[in-house]
Amino acid sequence: MSLARCSLFVLLIAGGSIANAGSKEFIRLDADGEIKIDPTGHVSEYHLESKLSPQIATLVDRQVHGWAFEPVLVGGKPVFAKTALHLQLTAEPTQGDNFALRISSVRFGDIERMGGQLPTYPPAAARAGLSALVMLRVRLDEHGKVVEVAPYQTSLSRPAASERIADEWRRMFEKASVEAARTWHYRLAEIVDGKPASVDAILPIAFHMGTSAPDEWRAYVRGPVREISWHKDSAGLERDQLAATDGSTAVAESRFHLKSDVIGRVL
Repeated sequence: MSLARCSLFVLLIAGGSIANAGSKEFIRLDADGEIKIDPTGHVSEYHLESKLSPQIATLVDRQVHGWAFEPVLVGGKPVFAKTALHLQLTAEPTQGDNFALRISSVRFGDIERMGGQLPTYPPAAARAGLSALVMLRVRLDEHGKVVEVAPYQTSLSRPAASERIADEWRRMFEKASVEAARTWHYRLAEIVDGKPASVDAILPIAFHMGTSAPDEWRAYVRGPVREISWHKDSAGLERDQLAATDGSTAVAESRFHLKSDVIGRVL
């Protein structure tokens, strides 16, 4: 398959590039849409909101319509369910102008913040020139309101003189984050048996000093993971939390679980 006029994105790492390091160049494309499954776990409806070229859209459509899911259950009974879909596609050059197009990642149930107060930068941290990335564990009710919130992990932009001082800084950022999150409201992505479904999620809040480019690399000293008494075991959500570390993307625990092996397959 030939992809015309594609922009090639090269990831810069420590002044070098993937291509210079001997790795393959690749083209990345992200696409968002919606998918609905029937009680048997088969795809009943699907569409993309993102605009893809007809060639790529045909390949993606053919792949997605063949996916099989674990049925979504309500009270032990399989039901119809709908959710948001995020696809990450990569195309690697093969020969000449040809590319191998693959699905490199799939994410379901993305949520979108609709309103609420922004967190206040802790004044002492601002004076010290300290930045942080706070990861919150939250529970949203069926209306998208935050009903439970607790700090999960907080990372600072530089080491502190001691662990006690580092913990004081972390708790300062966490307090500001929790106070803001309690005012937030989200658009939920999953409809189960015709009704919006509550969800657990990881919400990132990035505190940055000054201005910086969206793709700028930032260093953090990773903080400890805090125990949260109310959240259920959700290994998948913890595994996917790296998707949230850019400080903008919330990662929700989806009820949609693929049975099909789709990652890395050539379309």
